[in-house]
Amino acid sequence: MKKRADDEYAASQASKNAKADALFKSLSDLRQQLPDGGNLREQRVTPACVPGSPGFSGAPYMAVDYGWLQQFTDRGFVPAKPAPNPPPWYRDPDFRNIEAEAVPAEGMPEPDYEAMLMNADDVKAVPYIAVFLPLEEGWPVLSKDGQSFQGGLFRGWVILVDGKTRKPIGQTEFTAASSPEIRSFQIGVRHQMLLGDDAKAAMEKDFTDHFWQAADTAVARICGQEGKADFASHEPNFVRPGS
Repeated sequence: MKKRADDEYAASQASKNAKADALFKSLSDLRQQLPDGGNLREQRVTPACVPGSPGFSGAPYMAVDYGWLQQFTDRGFVPAKPAPNPPPWYRDPDFRNIEAEAVPAEGMPEPDYEAMLMNADDVKAVPYIAVFLPLEEGWPVLSKDGQSFQGGLFRGWVILVDGKTRKPIGQTEFTAASSPEIRSFQIGVRHQMLLGDDAKAAMEKDFTDHFWQAADTAVARICGQEGKADFASHEPNFVRPGS
């Protein structure tokens, strides 16, 4: 009985290892197909993007950063050192989780392959992946007195990847920035400057809203749908219709 249990455990581990290796290879293959980050040129799809599956319209996408993909090589997963802390705001949770689960947690003998592969399945479902490559970026910072702030900025590229074939289909450069000032509309108080934690939350939401609006516009432009409102949409928790 013990030998049978040991054999079943070994077979299960071998299966998990093989699936993990296949995942790492697929991400390494995607990394190698990306255009050279130092020599990007505007490239749009001709004809316009055609969704890879019926049941939805437009270009829903998940997002990840160019640097994240550089961790996947022919040798498997090689964690970045030092890792960005915190990770970029445009790295969606499934990608963050894959990275975290690819190495054993403290006190554990092996990575959490089961959870990692579940996150990978979520990524497989999305029609497009947007890979962001910053040339200049900065998170908004609130002053100590809470009365002013340094605005956030992103200037860089988005490379659009077909989620089914895992091949890049185009890229474009775009910029996003914070509003010049952040104001609230509280009940009974109009145009009052926010203070403290409220100001920080409003400042960060303002910047991320501007970023994703600009990113959606850039993805639509790659797809030949410039000016078409709501064609592209950032969907970090995408669920394929009918699933």
